[in-house]
Amino acid sequence: MIQGEGFDQRVRMVYLAEAGKWEDLLDSAVCKDGKFTLNYKQIGFEPFKAIVMYLDSNGRKQSFFVLNQIQIDEDGQNHANDAFMLDYGLTRLEYQEDKKSGAGQSLNSPIQVKIDAGREEALFQKYEYKNLGYIPKTGGARQKRFEALKDVIDDHSFSYYLLGNVFKSKLQYSKAELVALLDYFDEDVQQSKLAGRLKDHIASMLDVGESSRPLALESSLGIIKHNINRFADVNMLVFWASWCGPCRLEIPQLKQIHQTFKDKGFYMASISLDDNRSNWNTALSQEQMSWDQYILNQKEKDAIKAEYAFESIPLVVFTNKEGKSLGRFSGYSPAHIEEYIKVIEANLNK
Repeated sequence: MIQGEGFDQRVRMVYLAEAGKWEDLLDSAVCKDGKFTLNYKQIGFEPFKAIVMYLDSNGRKQSFFVLNQIQIDEDGQNHANDAFMLDYGLTRLEYQEDKKSGAGQSLNSPIQVKIDAGREEALFQKYEYKNLGYIPKTGGARQKRFEALKDVIDDHSFSYYLLGNVFKSKLQYSKAELVALLDYFDEDVQQSKLAGRLKDHIASMLDVGESSRPLALESSLGIIKHNINRFADVNMLVFWASWCGPCRLEIPQLKQIHQTFKDKGFYMASISLDDNRSNWNTALSQEQMSWDQYILNQKEKDAIKAEYAFESIPLVVFTNKEGKSLGRFSGYSPAHIEEYIKVIEANLNK
């Protein structure tokens, strides 16, 4: 339950959503006499990062800014975040006027709130600005940061917030490190939905020297095609999305590659990470790519990101008939086409 009080006429309705998912409203309530109550109930509830929004005078959704009292006490600066950890029990939000900026004088000025919440929010306020969970992939600081993270988890093994930080930085860790970190959490946290996704990620990770698993995906024609990453002597897998500007910039180069090598033991497939199939279909119609097109569902995204160890796109991965990597290129560069051709020609000649 979330209770709010002290709000002015700017707030008439409030809406609860998961942080980063503004459009997927979980609950709403009327704000009357400056007060509201959100009675969000979910079977199998697990603490998560949430936001509370309202409509401004222009009808646009705006989120409350939650004061980070721990950081404010540390350095005297005004720290606030639109997200907070929704925990078990009662969360209170109280309107706080920002005297420095004169908030409250304008209908569309930011609304700051003071929060009274559970232990997950205390961890959020303490560590959200410290990038807890991230460790460098190499270097002397890696082990030190890993051990420090283990200590924090060991002291707060109940925390879904800490599990979320590990999940967010999962590509920084080895399989053994993730298994070790997961084991430090309480049993109920280990059985959570997020822990299940982390376990799936761990299961999909490749050990050193291991070939990628046979890949089967749904095509733009609605057909499942198997062995996409083992189809030819050289397979070029292009991970992209319709909303990715650099990905779209690269398409003319991809057309050159496909036209040059399509009849020479070469296979190309573009694999979309789009959440919205309509946007994907629109992009396919606009770009007119003549090679195979596939789209991933959420479970496939998690597994493939783990297996191919990436978070950003465009990503181009070359494999042979055994699924072994022949090369990989992350990001867009006009110079990549020359590198692509080198990889293709070198391995077709074999």
